[in-house]
Amino acid sequence: MQTRARRSHPLAGTQTAAAAVAAGSGGGPGALTDAGADAGADAGPTVAAVTAIGAPVAGVPVASASIGAAGGTLLSGDGQLALIVPAGALTTATTIGIAAIANTAPGGTGFGYRLTPDGLAFAKPVTLTLTPTYGQLGGSTLEHVKLTFQDAQKRWQLIPVTADAGSKTVSATTTHFTDYAFLLDLALSGNDALFAGTATTLHVVELHTTSDGYAGTVGTAATGNPVWLLDGTALGNGSDGKLDVIGNAAAYTAPAQIPQTNPVSVSVAFTATGGSKVTLVQDLHILAHAYTFQVSLTNNPTCTGGSGYAYQYGTTATAELDLDADFAITSSNPSAATTPTISAITVCVTGACTATGEPAKTTGLSLTTVTGGWEPAVHRLRIQPRGTASGSPSFLLDCGAAGSHESLANAAAWNTPGYAGFLEGKNGETASQRAR
Repeated sequence: MQTRARRSHPLAGTQTAAAAVAAGSGGGPGALTDAGADAGADAGPTVAAVTAIGAPVAGVPVASASIGAAGGTLLSGDGQLALIVPAGALTTATTIGIAAIANTAPGGTGFGYRLTPDGLAFAKPVTLTLTPTYGQLGGSTLEHVKLTFQDAQKRWQLIPVTADAGSKTVSATTTHFTDYAFLLDLALSGNDALFAGTATTLHVVELHTTSDGYAGTVGTAATGNPVWLLDGTALGNGSDGKLDVIGNAAAYTAPAQIPQTNPVSVSVAFTATGGSKVTLVQDLHILAHAYTFQVSLTNNPTCTGGSGYAYQYGTTATAELDLDADFAITSSNPSAATTPTISAITVCVTGACTATGEPAKTTGLSLTTVTGGWEPAVHRLRIQPRGTASGSPSFLLDCGAAGSHESLANAAAWNTPGYAGFLEGKNGETASQRAR
């Protein structure tokens, strides 16, 4: 698995300035907004950002389908982007592909998408519909999700979009294929995860665009009369940490122990340029430095196909996970092989037979490595265990009067290379914190 290092929110273009204000070196309340405004005035007209071409994302399947004159649909490998080709958009059957790529657009959120064949033109507009994940909208709202494509000069041209609050989707139309990406034009910036007992600074940032509709730089947004809240109150509930408001920024300090409600929620309501009222919410996930992770394998076969027996088979292995400063798993200390438990043995063959399990003849489940780390794109801790459970259980089959004894064994081995699991969802951690 490709582990991603910790990063700030996609619109984290002013993290250093916010941190300076939080430390008291930025002047005082309002200094962050003033600095952002001055910088914008001095910089002059916004210039289109030029970024690298996104590399393919490992682990996300490439979706493909043959679509012809009758039209059709295709869903991306991550299940988030739907391509709808209307009838008449193509004249002949064409193999269409969607590949997830790194999102290099300014303010980009989630993956980018490479639509192939590159440069393919359509007689009628096709529709791209994104269903943003919880992680992609962190610190922003559906109305601030925008679509852009990268041109030959590696600039990002914005495309008009339609947000549907009912279906929680964003849609746009296009007549050609290239690399596309979604971005946020207004959001709360700051780390979306932090260790217990540490702090992070949040502030509102916005995407600046050129006069001809290209994405430019990211900078501090003007926020009139900002009101910051922690879990719905000015001071929080006492066990969810501390929020210090510093002008247009806020510094959050996590509690020493992971709170019962995790993540915690920081929000800001303000008047944006033009007079509109805006409320942005960022969930902050509090992580431990170490976790205990458990993998269980359960087998519940039934009497089918003339099998000699059926049984319930269970085995468990654990690993102690340590996270580094970038929230990547650095050591896992997987447990040794465990002896499985066998229960509910049923003899499927005819006659007065009984079966007794012989668990000593199997090694059970064994973890070899556990890798992973914090995934900002989905706001979760990604755990990828690898291991084996070889030597499936043997049985002693006794069919009565003749005293016949027969050892039955299933020769199949079990392993999990590439198995991926997600922990630490929106409603709190599912792994247990290990005391240090």
